[in-house]
Amino acid sequence: MTNVILGRVAEHEYADALVWYSNQSTRTASSFEQSFEKVLEQISSNPMQFAECEEDSAYRYATLSSFPYRVIYEIIGVSVRIVAVAHTSRQAGYWLDRK
Repeated sequence: MTNVILGRVAEHEYADALVWYSNQSTRTASSFEQSFEKVLEQISSNPMQFAECEEDSAYRYATLSSFPYRVIYEIIGVSVRIVAVAHTSRQAGYWLDRK
């Protein structure tokens, strides 16, 4: 299993989305949490399985099941750093300047 590091801004994006879904329904929020955790597990077990981002091939993305979000990440040695939890309707590549 690869070590997954959730970047500070990505963590805020995830938390904001979770709050939004919590305000809609606790059931939906729970489903969002489960979908996010499942994607993190998949990334951890095989980070190369997901597609490269069109904006920059150094990054890859995994789409959450049943939710309009992508987890954008980069592979750094033996670790993975999550750089964004991006809503699919946001401007593509808005996260590119995150270091």
